[in-house]
Amino acid sequence: MATEVAVEDLRSRSRETRLVDTVEQYMTRDPICFRRDTPLEEALRALIEHKISGAPVVESYEGDESGSGRLVGVISEEDLLWKEVDATDKELESAFRAPYLWSMMTSDTSMLETYEDQALKVLSQTVGLSMSEQSISVTPDTPVKDVATIMLDAKIKRLPVVAPRGGGKPGVTVVGVISRNDVLRHVLRVLTERGGGRGEGKAQTSVVKGGA
Repeated sequence: MATEVAVEDLRSRSRETRLVDTVEQYMTRDPICFRRDTPLEEALRALIEHKISGAPVVESYEGDESGSGRLVGVISEEDLLWKEVDATDKELESAFRAPYLWSMMTSDTSMLETYEDQALKVLSQTVGLSMSEQSISVTPDTPVKDVATIMLDAKIKRLPVVAPRGGGKPGVTVVGVISRNDVLRHVLRVLTERGGGRGEGKAQTSVVKGGA
């Protein structure tokens, strides 16, 4: 009986610990970052190559050659597809609106060439013209449960993680990124421990591929 109580007490403490898991335990460290002057084409290729949907945009501190920088925004797939590059260029803006894009892809050759021209025009721009100027960020010691609330309230999929610069220098620098997927990993870990691991086998038998 004493052994059973001790085991249950350990499980309870473990669950409580999971509920205060921090960003540092789940974040992606040393994330891909872009500068304002990074060409959009280069950013797009990097997102695809690294299989990520967005990345922080940083700006170097004056005199800092370390490559780190302060957060000035975020560039995402949504920014590349939906946001206008120049608010005064309505033709350019419409090139990346879904109905217009689809009509060009399914219509005659001249329209497809127009789409390609507009796409090249967009991709020749820089990240700074298309990024979202996001001021929301978290720190490595932020509880993951708080991150979930922030993401839902702000309707965002990822958050930059910032920490103080080293060497006693003022300001903060980007040290990581935490995504919705990372938050869900935390949720799954909590649920698995709460259920004694019973959920893992069920997930393996109920997930199928190809509609089988």
